Amino acid sequence: MIPRFFGQYLLGQGLITAPQLLAAVEYQNRRNARLGEVAVERGLATPFEVEQIRALQAKEDRLFGEAAIRLHILTAEQVYEMLVAQKDAHLELGQALVDQGFLTQEQVDQAAAQYINEENKLEPEIFTLPEGLPHQEPLTELFYLAHKMLLRVCNLVSKPDLVRLADDFVPLSDCNVRVPLKGAVQGAMLLGVPHAIATESAQAFSGEEPPDASAEDAIVHELATILSENLSSALAERGRRLTLGKPEAVEQRMTVPPGTRVALVPFVTHQGQVLVGMSVPAGD
Repeated sequence: MIPRFFGQYLLGQGLITAPQLLAAVEYQNRRNARLGEVAVERGLATPFEVEQIRALQAKEDRLFGEAAIRLHILTAEQVYEMLVAQKDAHLELGQALVDQGFLTQEQVDQAAAQYINEENKLEPEIFTLPEGLPHQEPLTELFYLAHKMLLRVCNLVSKPDLVRLADDFVPLSDCNVRVPLKGAVQGAMLLGVPHAIATESAQAFSGEEPPDASAEDAIVHELATILSENLSSALAERGRRLTLGKPEAVEQRMTVPPGTRVALVPFVTHQGQVLVGMSVPAGD
Protein backbone atom coordinates (compact mmCIF):
# COMPACT_ATOMS: atom_id res chain seq x y z
CA MET A 1 0.00 0.00 0.00
CA ILE A 2 1.17 3.53 -0.72
CA PRO A 3 0.94 5.61 2.50
CA ARG A 4 -2.09 7.70 1.55
CA PHE A 5 -4.47 5.48 3.52
CA PHE A 6 -2.29 5.96 6.61
CA GLY A 7 -2.28 9.70 6.02
CA GLN A 8 -6.06 9.75 5.81
CA TYR A 9 -6.23 7.66 8.97
CA LEU A 10 -4.13 10.26 10.80
CA LEU A 11 -6.39 12.96 9.40
CA GLY A 12 -9.51 11.14 10.54
CA GLN A 13 -8.07 10.69 14.03
CA GLY A 14 -7.50 14.44 14.31
CA LEU A 15 -3.74 14.01 14.70
CA ILE A 16 -2.94 16.20 11.70
CA THR A 17 -4.75 18.69 9.47
CA ALA A 18 -5.29 18.43 5.73
CA PRO A 19 -2.72 21.20 4.99
CA GLN A 20 -0.18 19.37 7.17
CA LEU A 21 -0.79 16.11 5.30
CA LEU A 22 -0.35 17.82 1.93
CA ALA A 23 2.82 19.56 3.12
CA ALA A 24 4.26 16.25 4.40
CA VAL A 25 3.47 14.46 1.12
CA GLU A 26 5.11 17.26 -0.88
CA TYR A 27 8.16 17.12 1.41
CA GLN A 28 8.28 13.34 1.02
CA ASN A 29 8.12 13.61 -2.78
CA ARG A 30 10.96 16.15 -2.81
CA ARG A 31 13.16 13.94 -0.63
CA ASN A 32 12.53 10.66 -2.45
CA ALA A 33 14.80 10.69 -5.48
CA ARG A 34 13.81 9.12 -8.78
CA LEU A 35 16.14 6.57 -10.35
CA GLY A 36 17.29 9.07 -12.96
CA GLU A 37 18.38 11.45 -10.22
CA VAL A 38 20.20 8.62 -8.43
CA ALA A 39 22.03 7.73 -11.65
CA VAL A 40 23.20 11.32 -12.16
CA GLU A 41 24.22 11.76 -8.51
CA ARG A 42 26.34 8.59 -8.69
CA GLY A 43 27.95 9.62 -11.94
CA LEU A 44 26.47 6.63 -13.79
CA ALA A 45 24.60 8.69 -16.35
CA THR A 46 24.43 12.26 -17.63
CA PRO A 47 21.21 14.31 -17.56
CA PHE A 48 21.04 13.91 -21.37
CA GLU A 49 21.29 10.12 -21.05
CA VAL A 50 18.53 10.14 -18.42
CA GLU A 51 16.29 11.98 -20.89
CA GLN A 52 17.12 9.33 -23.51
CA ILE A 53 16.11 6.61 -21.05
CA ARG A 54 12.84 8.35 -20.20
CA ALA A 55 12.04 8.83 -23.88
CA LEU A 56 12.43 5.09 -24.46
CA GLN A 57 10.32 4.43 -21.36
CA ALA A 58 7.48 6.47 -22.82
CA LYS A 59 7.83 4.94 -26.27
CA GLU A 60 8.03 1.26 -25.28
CA ASP A 61 6.31 1.29 -21.85
CA ARG A 62 9.39 0.05 -19.99
CA LEU A 63 10.70 0.47 -16.47
CA PHE A 64 13.57 2.95 -16.07
CA GLY A 65 16.10 0.20 -15.41
CA GLU A 66 14.92 -1.87 -18.38
CA ALA A 67 15.21 1.12 -20.72
CA ALA A 68 18.68 2.02 -19.37
CA ILE A 69 19.95 -1.51 -19.95
CA ARG A 70 18.43 -1.67 -23.42
CA LEU A 71 20.24 1.57 -24.37
CA HIS A 72 23.50 0.20 -22.87
CA ILE A 73 23.73 3.23 -20.58
CA LEU A 74 23.60 1.14 -17.38
CA THR A 75 24.36 -2.48 -16.58
CA ALA A 76 21.98 -4.78 -14.73
CA GLU A 77 24.33 -4.67 -11.71
CA GLN A 78 24.27 -0.86 -11.66
CA VAL A 79 20.47 -0.78 -11.89
CA TYR A 80 20.21 -3.23 -8.98
CA GLU A 81 22.59 -1.14 -6.84
CA MET A 82 20.58 1.99 -7.63
CA LEU A 83 17.31 0.29 -6.66
CA VAL A 84 18.82 -0.79 -3.33
CA ALA A 85 20.12 2.73 -2.70
CA GLN A 86 16.76 4.25 -3.62
CA LYS A 87 14.91 1.90 -1.27
CA ASP A 88 17.35 2.50 1.62
CA ALA A 89 16.97 6.27 1.27
CA HIS A 90 13.17 6.19 0.91
CA LEU A 91 11.44 8.59 3.29
CA GLU A 92 8.22 7.25 4.80
CA LEU A 93 5.22 9.51 5.39
CA GLY A 94 5.50 9.14 9.16
CA GLN A 95 9.10 10.35 9.12
CA ALA A 96 8.10 13.25 6.88
CA LEU A 97 5.49 14.30 9.45
CA VAL A 98 8.12 14.10 12.21
CA ASP A 99 10.68 16.06 10.17
CA GLN A 100 8.12 18.77 9.54
CA GLY A 101 7.33 19.00 13.25
CA PHE A 102 3.69 17.99 12.84
CA LEU A 103 3.96 14.84 15.01
CA THR A 104 6.46 13.28 17.38
CA GLN A 105 8.01 9.89 16.60
CA GLU A 106 6.07 8.42 19.52
CA GLN A 107 2.77 9.68 18.08
CA VAL A 108 3.61 8.21 14.67
CA ASP A 109 4.57 4.84 16.17
CA GLN A 110 1.39 4.64 18.27
CA ALA A 111 -0.83 5.66 15.35
CA ALA A 112 0.89 3.17 13.01
CA ALA A 113 0.34 0.33 15.48
CA GLN A 114 -3.35 1.23 15.85
CA TYR A 115 -3.74 1.58 12.06
CA ILE A 116 -2.19 -1.84 11.39
CA ASN A 117 -4.36 -3.39 14.09
CA GLU A 118 -7.51 -1.95 12.53
CA GLU A 119 -6.37 -2.97 9.02
CA ASN A 120 -6.03 -6.56 10.19
CA LYS A 121 -9.64 -6.50 11.41
CA LEU A 122 -10.98 -5.41 8.02
CA GLU A 123 -12.55 -8.40 6.37
CA PRO A 124 -12.07 -8.39 2.59
CA GLU A 125 -15.28 -8.20 0.62
CA ILE A 126 -16.00 -11.24 -1.55
CA PHE A 127 -16.92 -10.41 -5.12
CA THR A 128 -18.37 -13.06 -7.39
CA LEU A 129 -17.14 -12.33 -10.89
CA PRO A 130 -18.68 -13.96 -14.00
CA GLU A 131 -16.72 -16.99 -15.17
CA GLY A 132 -14.36 -16.35 -18.03
CA LEU A 133 -14.18 -12.59 -17.38
CA PRO A 134 -10.61 -11.38 -18.07
CA HIS A 135 -8.54 -9.73 -15.32
CA GLN A 136 -10.17 -11.62 -12.46
CA GLU A 137 -7.35 -10.84 -10.00
CA PRO A 138 -7.05 -7.09 -10.78
CA LEU A 139 -10.83 -6.69 -10.66
CA THR A 140 -11.13 -8.41 -7.29
CA GLU A 141 -8.26 -6.32 -5.93
CA LEU A 142 -9.76 -3.11 -7.32
CA PHE A 143 -13.14 -3.66 -5.69
CA TYR A 144 -11.55 -4.58 -2.35
CA LEU A 145 -9.36 -1.46 -2.45
CA ALA A 146 -12.38 0.68 -3.31
CA HIS A 147 -14.17 -0.64 -0.22
CA LYS A 148 -11.15 0.30 1.91
CA MET A 149 -10.71 3.70 0.27
CA LEU A 150 -14.30 4.72 0.94
CA LEU A 151 -13.81 3.84 4.59
CA ARG A 152 -10.33 5.29 5.06
CA VAL A 153 -10.47 8.37 2.85
CA CYS A 154 -14.17 9.30 2.72
CA ASN A 155 -15.17 7.89 6.11
CA LEU A 156 -18.00 5.97 4.45
CA VAL A 157 -19.21 2.49 5.31
CA SER A 158 -20.19 0.87 2.03
CA LYS A 159 -21.91 -2.26 0.83
CA PRO A 160 -20.91 -3.49 -2.64
CA ASP A 161 -23.72 -4.58 -4.94
CA LEU A 162 -23.47 -7.25 -7.64
CA VAL A 163 -20.96 -6.91 -10.46
CA ARG A 164 -22.60 -5.53 -13.58
CA LEU A 165 -21.30 -5.91 -17.14
CA ALA A 166 -21.87 -3.43 -19.94
CA ASP A 167 -20.75 -3.58 -23.57
CA ASP A 168 -22.59 -0.63 -25.13
CA PHE A 169 -22.90 2.30 -22.72
CA VAL A 170 -22.49 2.91 -19.01
CA PRO A 171 -24.64 5.35 -16.98
CA LEU A 172 -22.30 6.86 -14.38
CA SER A 173 -22.63 9.29 -11.48
CA ASP A 174 -22.41 13.09 -11.02
CA CYS A 175 -18.58 13.35 -11.02
CA ASN A 176 -16.68 10.73 -13.00
CA VAL A 177 -13.01 10.05 -13.70
CA ARG A 178 -11.30 7.56 -16.01
CA VAL A 179 -7.70 6.37 -15.50
CA PRO A 180 -6.12 4.59 -18.52
CA LEU A 181 -4.31 1.33 -17.68
CA LYS A 182 -1.56 -0.57 -19.49
CA GLY A 183 0.51 -3.63 -18.69
CA ALA A 184 -1.20 -6.17 -16.43
CA VAL A 185 -4.52 -4.63 -17.55
CA GLN A 186 -5.22 -3.11 -20.96
CA GLY A 187 -8.16 -0.81 -20.43
CA ALA A 188 -9.19 1.81 -17.89
CA MET A 189 -10.40 2.21 -14.33
CA LEU A 190 -13.60 4.18 -13.70
CA LEU A 191 -14.75 6.03 -10.60
CA GLY A 192 -18.14 7.71 -10.31
CA VAL A 193 -19.01 9.78 -7.24
CA PRO A 194 -22.30 11.55 -6.38
CA HIS A 195 -22.24 15.28 -5.58
CA ALA A 196 -22.97 14.72 -1.88
CA ILE A 197 -19.82 12.64 -1.35
CA ALA A 198 -17.67 14.87 -3.57
CA THR A 199 -18.84 17.96 -1.67
CA GLU A 200 -18.18 16.51 1.77
CA SER A 201 -14.78 15.11 0.79
CA ALA A 202 -13.74 18.38 -0.87
CA GLN A 203 -14.82 20.31 2.20
CA ALA A 204 -12.77 18.04 4.45
CA PHE A 205 -9.67 18.58 2.30
CA SER A 206 -9.98 22.28 1.47
CA GLY A 207 -11.77 23.59 4.54
CA GLU A 208 -14.03 25.66 2.26
CA GLU A 209 -17.75 25.64 2.98
CA PRO A 210 -19.27 25.07 0.57
CA PRO A 211 -16.49 24.02 -1.83
CA ASP A 212 -16.81 25.15 -5.45
CA ALA A 213 -17.24 22.83 -8.44
CA SER A 214 -13.52 22.84 -9.22
CA ALA A 215 -12.76 21.56 -5.71
CA GLU A 216 -15.27 18.74 -6.17
CA ASP A 217 -13.71 17.76 -9.49
CA ALA A 218 -10.24 17.90 -7.95
CA ILE A 219 -11.15 15.60 -5.06
CA VAL A 220 -12.71 13.00 -7.38
CA HIS A 221 -9.52 13.06 -9.48
CA GLU A 222 -7.56 12.60 -6.26
CA LEU A 223 -9.72 9.66 -5.19
CA ALA A 224 -9.25 8.03 -8.60
CA THR A 225 -5.49 8.56 -8.30
CA ILE A 226 -5.41 7.02 -4.81
CA LEU A 227 -7.39 4.01 -5.98
CA SER A 228 -5.40 3.39 -9.17
CA GLU A 229 -2.02 3.86 -7.46
CA ASN A 230 -2.96 1.43 -4.71
CA LEU A 231 -4.08 -1.06 -7.35
CA SER A 232 -0.73 -0.65 -9.12
CA SER A 233 1.14 -1.20 -5.85
CA ALA A 234 -0.91 -4.28 -4.95
CA LEU A 235 -0.31 -5.88 -8.36
CA ALA A 236 3.41 -5.01 -8.26
CA GLU A 237 3.72 -7.06 -5.07
CA ARG A 238 2.50 -10.03 -7.15
CA GLY A 239 5.01 -9.35 -9.91
CA ARG A 240 2.44 -7.78 -12.25
CA ARG A 241 3.28 -4.36 -13.63
CA LEU A 242 0.56 -1.78 -14.20
CA THR A 243 1.20 1.56 -15.90
CA LEU A 244 -1.24 4.37 -15.12
CA GLY A 245 -2.29 7.10 -17.51
CA LYS A 246 -3.41 10.60 -16.57
CA PRO A 247 -6.84 10.77 -14.89
CA GLU A 248 -9.46 12.42 -17.09
CA ALA A 249 -13.02 13.57 -16.51
CA VAL A 250 -15.86 11.53 -18.06
CA GLU A 251 -19.45 12.52 -18.81
CA GLN A 252 -22.36 10.97 -16.92
CA ARG A 253 -23.03 8.54 -19.76
CA MET A 254 -20.00 6.80 -21.28
CA THR A 255 -19.91 4.75 -24.47
CA VAL A 256 -17.96 1.51 -24.10
CA PRO A 257 -15.13 1.26 -26.69
CA PRO A 258 -15.52 -1.51 -29.30
CA GLY A 259 -14.04 -4.86 -28.28
CA THR A 260 -14.34 -4.17 -24.54
CA ARG A 261 -16.78 -4.52 -21.69
CA VAL A 262 -17.02 -2.65 -18.41
CA ALA A 263 -17.26 -4.56 -15.12
CA LEU A 264 -18.94 -2.17 -12.68
CA VAL A 265 -19.77 -2.43 -8.98
CA PRO A 266 -22.06 0.08 -7.20
CA PHE A 267 -20.93 0.66 -3.60
CA VAL A 268 -24.01 1.64 -1.59
CA THR A 269 -23.45 4.28 1.12
CA HIS A 270 -25.79 6.51 3.13
CA GLN A 271 -24.86 9.37 0.76
CA GLY A 272 -25.55 7.54 -2.48
CA GLN A 273 -23.85 5.02 -4.74
CA VAL A 274 -20.18 5.18 -5.64
CA LEU A 275 -19.46 3.40 -8.92
CA VAL A 276 -16.16 1.57 -9.42
CA GLY A 277 -15.37 -0.22 -12.63
CA MET A 278 -12.76 -1.43 -15.07
CA SER A 279 -12.90 -1.92 -18.81
CA VAL A 280 -11.72 -5.37 -19.90
CA PRO A 281 -11.45 -7.24 -23.21
CA ALA A 282 -14.84 -8.39 -24.50
CA GLY A 283 -13.80 -12.01 -24.23
CA ASP A 284 -11.26 -14.58 -25.33
